[in-house]
Amino acid sequence: MSCRKRCATSRLSPDECATADDGSDGEFAVGNPKHCIDRCERRRVSDGSTVARHLDVLEAAFLIRRLRLHFANLSKRLVRTPKIYVRDSGLLHFLGGLRAESDLETWHKRGASFEGFVVEELLAQAGDRVARPYAAFWRTSAGVEVDLLVGTEANLFPVEVKSGSKIDARDLRGMKTAMKDLGLRRGWVVLGDGERQDLGDGVEAVPWPLIARGEVRLPI
Repeated sequence: MSCRKRCATSRLSPDECATADDGSDGEFAVGNPKHCIDRCERRRVSDGSTVARHLDVLEAAFLIRRLRLHFANLSKRLVRTPKIYVRDSGLLHFLGGLRAESDLETWHKRGASFEGFVVEELLAQAGDRVARPYAAFWRTSAGVEVDLLVGTEANLFPVEVKSGSKIDARDLRGMKTAMKDLGLRRGWVVLGDGERQDLGDGVEAVPWPLIARGEVRLPI
């Protein structure tokens, strides 16, 4: 089956996804489907607009979200391929072979799943406050990245997502670089658990449970 059909139908089993190699036509990478779709996107010259149409259908059906790169006139080389999220985490977990809540604790794609979940929830929250909120990500070719820029183009708020409860200086590299390059004064690192804390330079660690309970809202 071709890459585009695998992406469109999601008929690969979890085992097939795990064993598909880079030399194959592609894979539906459960927990991070962008690997398959990125490969398909790179072949659009030979495949015409078929892949793009499949992605358009999946997006129109609210099955995936294509988060596009935030472009700024910088000297840095930026990665332009969109990030792809499966919008329904329950569907994503089913495709990943998870059948019990406890399975998630040891799933190797747990971090990617949590990232997609937080992105969806924050964009829903932003939609309650801003008409048609702007949403993008930022990443350089060197791998410096911020998971989400949300708000309006004139008032962006950066968010990095970590599924753990702790954070170290390396985790802040992308956030601080993006804030400096884009002229942003504040940002969040959303954690799976832990305590709310000031990380300095306008960056704050915010545990997801506080956001879920409505105790903390996006400052946009």
